[in-house]
Amino acid sequence: MVRFVLVHGGGGGAWYWFKLVDMLLSSGHEVEALNLAASGIDTRTPADVFSLDDYNQPLLEYLAALPENDKVILVSHSLGGRSAAYATELHPDKIALAVYLAAPFCSNHLGPEFWYERIKDTSVYDLFYERGKNNLPTAVMRKKSLEPDYAHQLCSSEDRTLSRMLDRAIPTAALFGSFTNTEEKYGSVPLVYIKTLQDLACPPEIQDKWIATHPFGNLKEVLTIDSDHCAALSAPSRLHDLLIQVVGAHAS
Repeated sequence: MVRFVLVHGGGGGAWYWFKLVDMLLSSGHEVEALNLAASGIDTRTPADVFSLDDYNQPLLEYLAALPENDKVILVSHSLGGRSAAYATELHPDKIALAVYLAAPFCSNHLGPEFWYERIKDTSVYDLFYERGKNNLPTAVMRKKSLEPDYAHQLCSSEDRTLSRMLDRAIPTAALFGSFTNTEEKYGSVPLVYIKTLQDLACPPEIQDKWIATHPFGNLKEVLTIDSDHCAALSAPSRLHDLLIQVVGAHAS
């Protein structure tokens, strides 16, 4: 039996993993799908989130509370890769394997400047100023009028509707907080990357760049899945099988 901890992407929540959770439980594993701060059913708003520690509090507290010598398989999606990389730097002894699904998986080349460049176009993104216009924006969300299903083009209409109903604005603290991954800590945990081949939100060429510029030797394998950005919704069975495969290969 393996314990999986699942970390959603920006604007998502634990709900994103509901199909995969059911499959992993049916396979006899333990699973914990978390809601990060101001995400999913977490009751905080982006104005309550001032730092990476605030945003990632549910994940950091979960890992810190694990019994001594207990380790998990940490699976992250999209922006959740930033949370996973941060948590891995702080708690490398709690993670047997980190799996990144269409996710940035090292902070060192993907700092705040990278994320600022992605969201500064206000024709594409709505910015929210819950602390007033004289302060930095507290949250960002892609305009719903623009290609609403660009991340879910291979999902069922029901799953696309579910995503539109449940997605929330992303606290900017999740994007702009700075940290450094080190070889001593982050680099001591084996990593696997799963590239989403039909991804319109995070195209394969961007993922290839992340893979090519990874600075440490702990990337053990790169796999592909023929899915859109939201593989846990559009290709859950294949994703389940890949996770079981990589656990057997790299976390035994």
